[in-house]
Amino acid sequence: MACSGLMVAAVFWYLYCQYHESFIKTWALTALGFALGPVFTLSYHFLPYNFGILGEAVAFLAASIFLLRGIYSFLNIRKHPQWVKFGCMLAGAGVLIGYGSGLPLSLYMFPAFALIAALFLQGGILLLRKWRITGNGGKMVGWALIIAGLNLMGYPFIRYNSQADSWGYLLAAICTVTVAIGILLLYFQKVRQDLTQSEARYRFMAENARDIVYHLQIFPVLKYEFISAAVTQVTGYTPEEYYRDPDLVYKVIYSADLAVMEQIVTGEFDYSNPVTLRWIHKNGDSFWIEQYINPVTDSNGKIFALEGIARNITERVRMEEQLKFLSMKDSTTGLYNRSFFEEAYRYFDAESHNPLGIILCDVDGLKLINDTLGHDAGDSLLLAATQAIRESFREKDVIARIGGDEFAVLLPKTPLALVEKSVQRIEAAVQRYNDSNTGIYLSLSVGFAFRADSGTSIADLFKTADNNMYREKLHRSLSTRSTIVNNLLKTLEARDLIAEEHTRRLQHLIIKFANTLGFAENRLANLKLLAQFHDIGKVGVPDRVLNKSGELTPEEELEMQRHCEIGYRIAKSSPDLITIADWVLRHHEWWNGNGYPLHLKGEEIPLECRILAIADAYDAMTNRKMLSPEEAIAELSKRAGVQFDPNLVAEFIQSISLS
Repeated sequence: MACSGLMVAAVFWYLYCQYHESFIKTWALTALGFALGPVFTLSYHFLPYNFGILGEAVAFLAASIFLLRGIYSFLNIRKHPQWVKFGCMLAGAGVLIGYGSGLPLSLYMFPAFALIAALFLQGGILLLRKWRITGNGGKMVGWALIIAGLNLMGYPFIRYNSQADSWGYLLAAICTVTVAIGILLLYFQKVRQDLTQSEARYRFMAENARDIVYHLQIFPVLKYEFISAAVTQVTGYTPEEYYRDPDLVYKVIYSADLAVMEQIVTGEFDYSNPVTLRWIHKNGDSFWIEQYINPVTDSNGKIFALEGIARNITERVRMEEQLKFLSMKDSTTGLYNRSFFEEAYRYFDAESHNPLGIILCDVDGLKLINDTLGHDAGDSLLLAATQAIRESFREKDVIARIGGDEFAVLLPKTPLALVEKSVQRIEAAVQRYNDSNTGIYLSLSVGFAFRADSGTSIADLFKTADNNMYREKLHRSLSTRSTIVNNLLKTLEARDLIAEEHTRRLQHLIIKFANTLGFAENRLANLKLLAQFHDIGKVGVPDRVLNKSGELTPEEELEMQRHCEIGYRIAKSSPDLITIADWVLRHHEWWNGNGYPLHLKGEEIPLECRILAIADAYDAMTNRKMLSPEEAIAELSKRAGVQFDPNLVAEFIQSISLS
């Protein structure tokens, strides 16, 4: 018995060292306690008889307590019965008192063995009640513990009956062996249950994962042993289709990546890093997959299966491509940016790219367009310039936007005649654009440089092209600005913001009034320009504000008032209008200082602006508002000293009355 108990204890201790389950350790201590019982029995020959019985009882009691604790732990019952603790205290006290006072053995040992029997009965009943959990092993241990417990109840009384004592030992031995075997069965059953639950849990996780989880056998035959349901969402094919046709593993791979897949299957691949491949969806769309692959090998190191996780990373790849695009392309025009151009610039400096040409282009008047019509209009002009430049060059030429309004083109292995021809193509493309578009006028200043050999560095070549381009820009800047301003005026007329009849009437009123004031001829010419261009800044005001029929909001009022500043910038940029730029800025100032944008008052306002304000108001009242001349004069008189110069109002009324 002692040897068998020690062997069972050793087995449980080995299992505990392997799997670290607390109930296994407890059952190992149980087996050790049962093994010590017979040792105390053998001590009858050389120790006092009662001492041997006492030691045997203590060993059995400790083993029984560990047995019950192991059962509770195995069944995952956390709350242990409190009666065990009090029973041990009472049994221990009874044994000590009985042993010390010389009572008969059967009397003072009865509480201890009764407690052991109770522990056995408690454990046996508990296992039988939980047989659905513990199975046949639980039934075996449960009945063996109940029989052993009933046997122990009479143990102190049959100690002196040799025949009964022998049968009692035999029954106890059978029960002990049965319990040991049953506990091992319980353990292995739990291991099997845990594996089943673990497999079910991981299968559930694999089946419900968004990534594809698979096990692909490649030897001796190709077949999927498992592939998760996510494959349907990712590829359009169901798991059943993969099970029926393992060759789908090749059919979903993009043709250009089949060689990589062949390396993966044959083992000629580095599996330590993820692999990115293109797959083809069932509907024909291509997408990107990232796979983590683990090869499964046999004892000879030969790969016979692949396990892995595949994830759709199409969105990530698109984002990376977008970032790569942004790192080398200009976001507005789609051309290469300055960083890329500088890299190409250094690359093409090599002699092998000669003859080499560089062409630089600058968009004339872009700042004026941005300041007057806004950056959306400026971007439209940039795109028009981009199109004109792009259609003028070959695919191998490097076209880049290197500044706000600057473009550069590198022409490798290009003779001088073709470089000059490219410049002519740019000019022709710009002309075609202006002929077919009545909107913003496009003008490009172009300069180029050329080298036939490496005698000139590319830096010097770029500098020469830059100087030539700016010389061209200075040469044409005045005429270009005038053209842009005239086009802005045409745009204003097209939006019906400047009526030709209104301009003619206003010029007539102003010139007649200025003559009565004794203006010189050159001042009359500037007044006529002011009458024509004073509202040119409205070209930069949104239509929703200009055409609004109701009252403007405070925010819309501010947008409307900006037309004075916009008109000022336009006039300043044109040599024909520069003389009236300050008047354009101030033509909405009021005599009492409540005008805009500078809040000038009285004679701080230029005389020409005060004249324009009166004439413009009179024409608006008599034509747009359909007032009679008398009503308009009455309204002017009412506003004299508030909006208008009172002295000029009186003289204007007199000049109108005379006519």
